[in-house]
Amino acid sequence: MKKCSIVIFAFLLALAMTACGKSHNSHNEEALFDLGIEVTKTMQEMTYSDEYISLYAAIEFEDEIVKFQATDYDSPIAVYSVEIPNAKDVLSKLGSENIDDYDKLSDNLKEQLDHRVSLSSIISSINAQSGTNTMALCSLLTATKYDKDVELDKSIAYLYVFEEGIPIAVTFTKSGYANGQFLLLNDSNSYEDISEIFNRYSCKVDKIK
Repeated sequence: MKKCSIVIFAFLLALAMTACGKSHNSHNEEALFDLGIEVTKTMQEMTYSDEYISLYAAIEFEDEIVKFQATDYDSPIAVYSVEIPNAKDVLSKLGSENIDDYDKLSDNLKEQLDHRVSLSSIISSINAQSGTNTMALCSLLTATKYDKDVELDKSIAYLYVFEEGIPIAVTFTKSGYANGQFLLLNDSNSYEDISEIFNRYSCKVDKIK
C-alpha cells in the first residue's frame, strides 16, 4: 500500500511539473508574440515617416517605399517560428569558400561569429535578390525593442505574415531584445513556400499561429 502511494505521488508530481512547463512555454510564446507585434508596429510607423527616412538616407526611396506601406502590421494572418542555425551552417549555405577555417577558431571567436552571422545574414541574402535600392531600404527599416522579462535559452525568430504588408522576421535574443527586418518573399507566403526557402539555409520552420 505504501509503495502504491509513493508511485501515485510520483506520477502526480510529474504531471504537475509537466503542466507547469506547458504553462510557462505558452506564456513565453505569447510574450514573444506581443513583443514582436510592438516591433512590427514600429516598422509600420517608419514606412510612413518621410522625416525618419530622410534623416538616415542620402538617396530617395519614393518608388520603393510604397510597397512597404500597409496598415495591418498589427494583425498578422500567420506567424511562424524559425530556428536559427549556427554561424558555420549559415556561412556554408551562403557559399563561403573558407568554411573549413571555422573549425580552427577558438570557442571565443566562434561565439563572436555566431553573433555576427545569424538569421539576419540569411534575410539580407534573400532581400538582395530584389535590387540594391530595395535592399538598402530594408536595412534602413529595421526596429529594435527590449523586454527585461523575456528569458530564452537560445535565440529564436518569429516570421509575421500579413495580408497586405510585407512579412517581417523578428529575432528574439537571450538578453531580451527583439530585432525586426522586412523579408521580401515575392508573395511566397504559404507555410510550404516559407519552409522551402528557409530549409535551404538549415532553418526549421513551424507554424505557431
